Amino acid sequence: IVLDPPWPSRSVSRAAKYETADMRAMLDAIPLARLACATGCLVACWITNSMKVQAFVEECLFPRCGARLIARWYWLKLDRKGQLATRAHPRAGAVS
Repeated sequence: IVLDPPWPSRSVSRAAKYETADMRAMLDAIPLARLACATGCLVACWITNSMKVQAFVEECLFPRCGARLIARWYWLKLDRKGQLATRAHPRAGAVS
């Protein structure tokens, strides 16, 4: 299962490109337990560069449906020269 929820974001709100959702409302809106195979499955969930969103996924969303964190992957955007396209870096102390 691959999730790309419309997380709340100031930059998205300023650009008005799409509507974001309240994180608590997403608990009922994302039917992970219903979609998952009874014998188990892999769930990949894109999150913004927000500790609040990360904590919500790891402490609320995943436990509610019986999922557990087994790894973190980082999406680093690169420019044509192979350099980081933004100044955003993975959080210090995060497991990679």
